[in-house]
Amino acid sequence: MDFVGAIQSGFKNYVTFSGVAKRAEYWYWVLFTVLAGLVASAFDTITVIGFLADIFALATLLPSLAVSVRRLRDAGKSWVWLLSPIPGAIILVTGLVMLISNLFVQGYLSSFEALADEDFPSDALIEQLITDASFLPGLGVFVLGLMLTSVFNLIVNVIFMVLPSKTYAQGNKRVAPTI
Repeated sequence: MDFVGAIQSGFKNYVTFSGVAKRAEYWYWVLFTVLAGLVASAFDTITVIGFLADIFALATLLPSLAVSVRRLRDAGKSWVWLLSPIPGAIILVTGLVMLISNLFVQGYLSSFEALADEDFPSDALIEQLITDASFLPGLGVFVLGLMLTSVFNLIVNVIFMVLPSKTYAQGNKRVAPTI
């Protein structure tokens, strides 16, 4: 499959979660979404529109999910692997909540409006936070969640997606047998 064919297939089969997607189709789709996303972000930066990249991301979310599911099926893996980064993300958010709540408990913040201040965090606040040991548990949980999410994203979105196609004869029960 060529680049244009992969883009057409991605949008044509945007809700088709059955069947398979070969490596070329998947990686051309990824290339398209990355390049088009960069162009949309650059356009948003140059102009005052500011939401073109968000619209593009929403428009390609479902087709990206569908092509990922089809690619995993082609490699002989289950779509459930796409959910594997979620526990790490939950741990990451938990660490972030611990850090922010500790800012309030320790008296570094008095309201959520301070988080929106463009001078937040100040250099003095960062120096205080580095020396304050009460922030270490939240930081540790945050880093652990970030690492888990990154590792599972790497496994699913790179390693599994470069696996060769598995036929029915090779044990892939998710594709139709060939006669």
